[in-house]
Amino acid sequence: MFIVLMVLMILSAIGTFALSTARYEVETAGYRRQRAQASEAAEFGGFAAQMSMDPTRSTWYVQQLYRGEVCTTNLGVLGLPCYHIYAIDVERMALPTSDHLFVRPNEVMGHAEGSFGLDMIDGGFVVELTEPAELQRPVAGWGTDQNANTVKFIDLTVTSLGTVFLDGNLDGIIQDAERPTASFASARGHVIVGPLLN
Repeated sequence: MFIVLMVLMILSAIGTFALSTARYEVETAGYRRQRAQASEAAEFGGFAAQMSMDPTRSTWYVQQLYRGEVCTTNLGVLGLPCYHIYAIDVERMALPTSDHLFVRPNEVMGHAEGSFGLDMIDGGFVVELTEPAELQRPVAGWGTDQNANTVKFIDLTVTSLGTVFLDGNLDGIIQDAERPTASFASARGHVIVGPLLN
């Protein structure tokens, strides 16, 4: 009897350990998936911001850099050039009024996938335009204007900050209680803006 009890205890311990390990592996896979989704949101944000920069609005974008906004990529230093492009700004420019860049799971059907799967996960991005630098080299296809002045182009640093989080309130805003469920990622690149009008 004693041997049978010992064997049952050992098997129970092994089973408990196996269940615990399986739970941690599932959680780890979920964290990795959410991290990958945040990275995709960041890359999508950078791409969407670049696509929204219509060449006819180049001068406007450069002017916005000096409105006094504060960027995290500038370490919060005041007075440095900075402009934010939010996901909602891209939605307004590119989509009909009822559409969204990131779709939540269907609340009525309860089983239709959203952009991030079946869970009530939402995401978004904010893009920071910083570090304007006038290009010293010519841009292919552009020479001089009618006044024989070299056409100007500006190189901007584009930093996209993506986030994915469990949106319990379905409001698209990370509440304090939802912050532990959030994954953050960033992507950085450069975009050439121009030609600039004098």
